[in-house]
Amino acid sequence: MQSTITQSHSFFPLATVRLPIWVGGYEPLGVTDDKVVVFSEAHRKVFHLRPTELTERRLQLVLGIEWCERSAKAIQEQADDPSIKPYRELANVLIRACQEEGPYRPVHERRSGIWPDGRGGLFINGRVLWTSGGATLQHGIHDGYAYPLVPDSCCAVGTPEATRAEITGLLDILRGFAWVTRMAPELLLGWTALAAFCAALHRRPHMLITGPAGSGKTTLLDIVGWLLDESAVFFASPPTSAGLRQTLKGRPARAVVIDEFEADERHGASRQILEAARASYSMSEQAGWQVHGTAAGEANSTCLISPFLAAGISPGHMKAADLSRWVLLELGRPRTDAQAVLPTQAEANALGARLIRLFIKRWTSFTKTLAVLHAAILRAGADSRMADTYSHLLAAYWTLVEGRVVDDGSADALVVNLNLEPGTNTHHGHDEGECLNALLTRVVSRCQDPSFH
Repeated sequence: MQSTITQSHSFFPLATVRLPIWVGGYEPLGVTDDKVVVFSEAHRKVFHLRPTELTERRLQLVLGIEWCERSAKAIQEQADDPSIKPYRELANVLIRACQEEGPYRPVHERRSGIWPDGRGGLFINGRVLWTSGGATLQHGIHDGYAYPLVPDSCCAVGTPEATRAEITGLLDILRGFAWVTRMAPELLLGWTALAAFCAALHRRPHMLITGPAGSGKTTLLDIVGWLLDESAVFFASPPTSAGLRQTLKGRPARAVVIDEFEADERHGASRQILEAARASYSMSEQAGWQVHGTAAGEANSTCLISPFLAAGISPGHMKAADLSRWVLLELGRPRTDAQAVLPTQAEANALGARLIRLFIKRWTSFTKTLAVLHAAILRAGADSRMADTYSHLLAAYWTLVEGRVVDDGSADALVVNLNLEPGTNTHHGHDEGECLNALLTRVVSRCQDPSFH
């Protein structure tokens, strides 16, 4: 086989150079302000290289020493000028190729996690790149996205699927807590199933667990965090927005779990988390990337596409926009009767991987169930955003437990059990109250200002 450096990439006028393919090489991904970005075939990774780094040794290290030496030799053999410096010309070809790709977009690099394939299926990237259909692929460029080799993954293609008994056992553990909210265990199970698939979702519901001290909030977060393992990041207290971005840098496809969270929009840390969650709820992978400056003066690209799970004593004060994106689950005082035996961290890690593997297999069933439940919630009188939020959680729960597409009758029964009417009225009340407040404090006051007329 041979690769072609076309005339536009060529350092020889009106010529086309053909280089044999050896172990190594690269795919050009584009340019940033001061770097070229390539996918290294030798390392199966993405490299950002400054022009000063395009030296002989650096190219050999990044692109493969054998590939570079043989490519340099081929360049020299085909050159009319015996004084040509082959590695310099090789660097020129690389720069031109990246410039032709245009500006590099971080969205085109998909690291560890589960990603949509654009055709209703999934790519799962880790030590092995594989599809929801079970096919394994080589790390590289697929459908215009770079999938680099990464050390960790939520589960492997050979991971066993969770059994019905394991799912029932997990539900029993969740039901062992003193929930006040109806269907709280089922909704929490649904959120846990969805969390690893955040990059493939169009909506990412958030969940807040409230209850008195000692009610088991932190224990629940621990269990969910263990189940998700590498698919989530845990904070013992609310991080700043900068801390959140830094933690998710390079690994956007992860859920965010926060303990000791008081959802009060009037307080700085809470406000930053609520704002981040508000954006993350419906942010697309393409639009979610933001560039922020670092203390060193360099650009730092981060993407926020995470579902949030938080726990705190008080539900605090949320805006109407937050209330429809967050599901509030309330815990009461712990029950005195014996509870289910909790899993160890190792047991939960293993079970979580099996749950994810099962959900990958049932992904198509989930997407079809999602549409049926969304329509059922709208029929029950909820608004479209509440339908988005609850349909995702219910569809994930149903997919894990039943493994088939829900029918209209079962969908209506699930929605009735949610008892959505109080939440719907609350949201509408908040919306009306905020509109009235805006009219009285901003519009009316402005009309009374003489300069307005």
